Amino acid sequence: MTDILMHPTCRADECVRPALVGSWCPGHAVARYRRETTWRASDRIVVDATPCAFDGCEARAVTDTLCGRHARQKAKHGRMWSLAARRSNGAPQERDSLGRKQCARCTDWQPPAAFPASPLYADGLSSRCTGCRVEEAYGLSPERYAALLAEHDGKCAVCGEAETSGRALSVDHDRACCQGARSCGRCVRGLLCGRCNMGFGHMRDRSEAIVRAASYLTSWRRRGPRDAPEEPPRGSKGRLWSKYRVSIAGYEGMVREQSARCAVCDEPNSSGRALCVDHDHTCCAGKTSCGRCVRGLVCGRCNKGLGYFRDSPELLHAANAYLERYAAKTSS
Repeated sequence: MTDILMHPTCRADECVRPALVGSWCPGHAVARYRRETTWRASDRIVVDATPCAFDGCEARAVTDTLCGRHARQKAKHGRMWSLAARRSNGAPQERDSLGRKQCARCTDWQPPAAFPASPLYADGLSSRCTGCRVEEAYGLSPERYAALLAEHDGKCAVCGEAETSGRALSVDHDRACCQGARSCGRCVRGLLCGRCNMGFGHMRDRSEAIVRAASYLTSWRRRGPRDAPEEPPRGSKGRLWSKYRVSIAGYEGMVREQSARCAVCDEPNSSGRALCVDHDHTCCAGKTSCGRCVRGLVCGRCNKGLGYFRDSPELLHAANAYLERYAAKTSS
């Protein structure tokens, strides 16, 4: 207490608190930082109640013109939209007399089918409806999303199958325009099932890689199974023998044959990890192989991409045609 009393008092008028932050007490130092200048007798900072400049928003502006939530929207997404009023913690589980759920963003009461699945909430459904989630992340209006959904009868634009996971179809966009999971809305290509969407991601949206993958699978079909591998001498099997029936010498021979490049994308292995052993899952389902159905060595991304496209050359050709249609549409 003695050390505090030795400090000079705050330079603010009628303030007798010790100046611990420069020549100001902590309260007035924070007030100056926030551009707030008046100090009440109740020790609370008086705030200039300027409303947010966004039309219809009644929150107080904490920046020059915007409230905190709209300022974060503009900084993160480059655009703003109306915000729903804050709700109680149990609001996502509430239902009206018709069994409908209220969207946290548009505040409309909608049937549960209008909300995508989410493990984050007790009812297994997202707090925001599909239309609001799509508009926020991809800049798609509900009308345009409905038009894309009707274009392929609510099915994936690549494989033509319905989404069976219970989730809505994924919005696919051109990552050459917008990196990451969000889109400006102009580069949206279509609606895909989760597997095809993930397949495009692992193939890096590259048409040439998808064509090479289709060719890789087609050539394997023509070539057929390998000869049954002979068991190598003891001590030279290596860890891949029990899983793929590939010995140390056999793996090294495949690496030399492919010049240490991926058999699909033909890129050098720069990840520092060994190339993955790829096998035909129509012969040996799961993660092990008899050795006769080993097709080659691929990088990790192409290995996952082949899995998401279900080892189907036809599906890969359909994926390439989908990309070519989008390229032709944007160039015209």
